[in-house]
Amino acid sequence: MDKIYVFSINTFFHYMIMKFYTTSNNLNNVKVICYSKNSKLKDILKKDKDIEGYIFFEKSKSQNKLLKLLENKNVIISTRNFLEESDFKELYVFKDYDFVNQTLIEYAENMGKEVTLLEDGLGLYTSVYKKGLIEKENIIKRILFEYPKEKILSLGINSKVDTILATSPNSLPQEVKKDKKIKELNFNAFNLTRINKVLSYFEEVENFSLPEIDDSKITIMYISQPFSELGILTIEEESEVLNELYYFFQENKKYNFLLKPHPGEKQNKYEKFEKSENVTVYKKSYLPAELVPLSIRIDAVLHVSSSSCHYINHWYNIQVLSLYKLFFRESKDDKLLDKLREIYEAKMVGTYDELESNLKILRKTI
Repeated sequence: MDKIYVFSINTFFHYMIMKFYTTSNNLNNVKVICYSKNSKLKDILKKDKDIEGYIFFEKSKSQNKLLKLLENKNVIISTRNFLEESDFKELYVFKDYDFVNQTLIEYAENMGKEVTLLEDGLGLYTSVYKKGLIEKENIIKRILFEYPKEKILSLGINSKVDTILATSPNSLPQEVKKDKKIKELNFNAFNLTRINKVLSYFEEVENFSLPEIDDSKITIMYISQPFSELGILTIEEESEVLNELYYFFQENKKYNFLLKPHPGEKQNKYEKFEKSENVTVYKKSYLPAELVPLSIRIDAVLHVSSSSCHYINHWYNIQVLSLYKLFFRESKDDKLLDKLREIYEAKMVGTYDELESNLKILRKTI
């Protein structure tokens, strides 16, 4: 039997990119390690006849610290054993700093196997190494609960990674590129046939048909992100902008708005939007936004800093507009703004008048 390629994934986006990569590179002998918040990924993996095997663990929800450590110890031992029993050639990860992937990376290095880090959004480009981002793990965790030797707090700086696959290799920080092989994750092979094939894996589990939308109007998809859930914005700050967006959508009934929540969001914050006749909230949030244009005509995409917009623009040639300046009016993170423009080629809109003007231009071109 040929050597096995093992992928460690955590999200639906990771699964999607894994399928693109394995089909584009003819990697037929694939096993999957999945440590995720969402059990729906297990259903998808179970139905995927193209993989040789998988192991799935749902992230611990325990509030008890000791119980959580014991659950994590079980995950560490089980995933390491799964990797050990696979006669694998190469390990692919999307994150190189959580305790599961660090365990797998350490084991792969000890076995002399290749470790490749696949791009997972903008984090790889905004990561900067500084003192304190790599530290020794707590000795009790290491000895009693099998945790890795180091605690890494930033994406892309794990020295045990051999290769990085990125869509924009030249934009990676020097700290990330140091002592690693850098290869391009190329979009040229990702044609619509392959994209449809990936959608079919999700449809094995559930039908993703969308509600009927007035096809005579221009349809704008808004891809949301879990800013309050991740503590990036307070609930009050996020609600203020969402209220503004709601009224903007209400005042522009000549457009259809398809709101695509992020899988990590609390969807009740969009209940108000459901009452609007020209807004459809797509509740099956775990379907990657990149696959939605296969089921419905999308004329433009609004987002803040979502990597989905980059893929949608490349695969379908759909215009994207970033609302970053509306959500983060006081932001001083010029580095993130620069990367949005440089890598995602994001067109920024800073006011609602500006947003309306851009949509008017779009109406004239369609």
